[in-house]
Amino acid sequence: MQDEFPKKVRLIPLYETYAPLLTEKQRMVTGLWLEEDLSLGEIASETGTTRQAVNDMLKKAQRFLIDMEDKLGLADKLFRQEALLDKMKEAGSVEQLRRLAEQLEQLWEE
Repeated sequence: MQDEFPKKVRLIPLYETYAPLLTEKQRMVTGLWLEEDLSLGEIASETGTTRQAVNDMLKKAQRFLIDMEDKLGLADKLFRQEALLDKMKEAGSVEQLRRLAEQLEQLWEE
């Protein structure tokens, strides 16, 4: 169970970014697992399916989310964009703001 925590931490931003691309059932099961922190048995009970089916669906959804991030890198770019926007709010000079704006522009040109 403890082993799942780092996996969930990595998957949450990917799920937030790519959830609309999952099937409805994958989205529901993955959301229950990540956001509600339900066990496989609890999800199976809630969705009227077997624990094994839930496990298979989660593995497939996880592979899909990781593959999408490997191909597109959107979750990482959104995270970096948010960090740059936070820095821009605290910029002490116009020059610093310009440099951050350039970094933000370059981020989406990658």
